[in-house]
Amino acid sequence: MEKVSITINEFLEKLRSGEKNFSGIILQNADLTNADLKKLNFSGADFSNSNFSGSNLSETNFSEAKLARCLFKGSVLIGTNFEKTNLEWAVFTGAIFDRTNFYKANLMWAHLCKSDLMRANISEATINWACLADS
Repeated sequence: MEKVSITINEFLEKLRSGEKNFSGIILQNADLTNADLKKLNFSGADFSNSNFSGSNLSETNFSEAKLARCLFKGSVLIGTNFEKTNLEWAVFTGAIFDRTNFYKANLMWAHLCKSDLMRANISEATINWACLADS
């Protein structure tokens, strides 16, 4: 998979034009707060240190992506695929999980406190030192 760095403006322009496949893009430190990013393909992308708080990420594919230190506060994660994704130090406070796939994801140090993970797949995920209080 080819890795391509793009700016936030280039990303938003492609999104407005209807593009759905952003696999392999590199867009770190992006502010995507309250964005409608449902049903997009971000497989293998690098969004490290980005903010997805309040965003709709339903049915979005983040498989094998780099999402370390990302914020997902209050995000909608219905049917979202995080298989084999690096989510170290990610914050999911108030996120909505339903059929969310974390199979073999790296959730070390992630904040999943007060989260309802009953309908999420966390099998074989690395959850060492993750905050799961009241989950």
